[in-house]
Amino acid sequence: MWFNILLLRNIIGHQLTKRISILSTGDTGDLPYEGMVPADVALDVIPFIACRILESKALDLQIGEIAKSEAQVVFTSKHAVMAVAKVAAKMPVQWSVYCLGNTTQSVVVEQFNIVETPDKNVRIAGVGDNAKELANKIIKDNVKNIVFFCGDQRLDTLSGLLLKAGVAVREVVVYEMKEVMHVVEDVYDGVLFYSPSAANSFFRHNRVSIGTVLFAIGQTTAAALRELSNNKIVVCSTPSKVRVLQDAIEYFNSSNHNN
Repeated sequence: MWFNILLLRNIIGHQLTKRISILSTGDTGDLPYEGMVPADVALDVIPFIACRILESKALDLQIGEIAKSEAQVVFTSKHAVMAVAKVAAKMPVQWSVYCLGNTTQSVVVEQFNIVETPDKNVRIAGVGDNAKELANKIIKDNVKNIVFFCGDQRLDTLSGLLLKAGVAVREVVVYEMKEVMHVVEDVYDGVLFYSPSAANSFFRHNRVSIGTVLFAIGQTTAAALRELSNNKIVVCSTPSKVRVLQDAIEYFNSSNHNN
């Protein structure tokens, strides 16, 4: 199978009588699990969505043409950055990049070598914690035209706000997200969600117990969860996968969840 189910229970043992069980509904990347996860927490990782980067000669030509212009571009996903960088990072692009912070921003810096060559023509013009904040930065900068590299299931928030403000948005779909079906039989104290797509995929075939706490990476994901469940939702303090896991651990280590 393409996905990997990470059972940290086998790593950190079963020596404690009361342990907190957490499910991550998406790949959490190269997190230092053994350093982050205390002995009284069991973490399972089961991805509920899969990404496929689109590849075609027509798409490469489209990205190549955009790379030849002094464009303002926007990324809200690391998948979009990876897809575009396969073509554009090899070219002398002159882009002003707007992107979400943390993971997406880090991948932009890495893929376009912004750290190594700060005088390169690719620069990060603005960063936001969510689509609304990012749209406001673009509008405030008086951008008239922008290219939005996105996935096939992108939400309307960013484009809608920009179009309403008179910004011309050219959407270029560079990856697809597909749901992956899993039926979860275990009962978890907390479930971590990083996107509305993962939330929809999870709840299409699963339910959670009344006491399970749902942790959302941001307000957009939290809004999707509110449509799917009446359980308590905790929104991450900073929109990053690392922070979601840390917030969940801190939540269960505090006395708040007992109140």
